[in-house]
Amino acid sequence: MTHTAAWSQATQFDADPESVARARHFVEWHLGEHGRSSLADDLRLIVSELATNAVVHGSGAPFTVSLAETAGEVTVSVRDHGTTRLVPRPRSPSLVESGRGLVLVDAVSAAWGVSSDDGRRTCVWATVPVPDPGEHVGGAVRGATVTALDGRR
Repeated sequence: MTHTAAWSQATQFDADPESVARARHFVEWHLGEHGRSSLADDLRLIVSELATNAVVHGSGAPFTVSLAETAGEVTVSVRDHGTTRLVPRPRSPSLVESGRGLVLVDAVSAAWGVSSDDGRRTCVWATVPVPDPGEHVGGAVRGATVTALDGRR
């Protein structure tokens, strides 16, 4: 079954480390524009890990970040021109200083996966569900009124 996106955005970044921060900003800005700021923490973490992988493991060519809301979830994807035929997999936690990004992606996403559309480009994607109004998200309850201890709102 194919779902039509309620909204979608995509942009291309150079394969350099500074682009990881730009990708996080892109995701955060568009989530805010579409009233989905409550998902920003998880999706910023996800895009940070996926964009880092594109910079480190890609061919040096630009990568594309896409963000879309479809059927009650927001999907972020990073498409690069990686030259490797390896399938990204989460590593088991250990004392190494790198290689745990997909473990984090797996922990904060509802689902994630990898595809190759033409044998040259790798697309890694992850989804995060859109919470119902009033559902607990990121340490706050959406739709709730917060009253300070002194009674101010």
